[in-house]
Amino acid sequence: MAPSPRQPATGTISDTVAGVTTFPGYAGVYVGGLVGQNLGLVSNSYATGAIRDSGYGSYGLGGLVGSNSGTITNSYATGDVFNAPESGAIGGLVGTNNGLISHSYATGAVNAQADNAVGGLVGTNNGTVTDSRSSGSISGLSIVGGLIGNNSGTVVNSGSVSDILTSDPPYYAGLLIGYQHTSGTIVNSAGTGTMTTGTIVGGSTAQIGGTGF
Repeated sequence: MAPSPRQPATGTISDTVAGVTTFPGYAGVYVGGLVGQNLGLVSNSYATGAIRDSGYGSYGLGGLVGSNSGTITNSYATGDVFNAPESGAIGGLVGTNNGLISHSYATGAVNAQADNAVGGLVGTNNGTVTDSRSSGSISGLSIVGGLIGNNSGTVVNSGSVSDILTSDPPYYAGLLIGYQHTSGTIVNSAGTGTMTTGTIVGGSTAQIGGTGF
């Protein structure tokens, strides 16, 4: 019997390519160019299709994987990720990460409009990111990072050259990390893009805080 389309991937995906543009529609949860939710292993795989979500209130959108609680290694995404306002955890590679991402990258643009927890690689990171990078342009309202938007996990030997467009004044925005929790760790990592503030859909926000990098 075929698995349910809502069932997460718990096995191994290797040497796999996805190139289809995804339109999840209203309020998508855990949407990825290759896998929606990964609890197993994704290796040597990539996605080139764009994610175009028109639904308000979506969560966990990524160019490759929507939500990762397993391992992603030697993989990448090149498609753009576009999301409607009032959503969160939007990333060029992974929307929300609770597992391990290693030796992987994202080059697609992330256009998250009035969303929060937006990153060139990962939107929200509670796991580990190592030897990974992002280079696509990013726009988002708050908690916007070149590599990771919202980080309470570990980041090692990783970096971003992503350019950022965010609100004026910005609200937790950084070229590497948008918001760094006290539980988070950053080792040998840097962001070297440029940041521009301007009008973002959704209006003005509060002043930038001290934990943006």
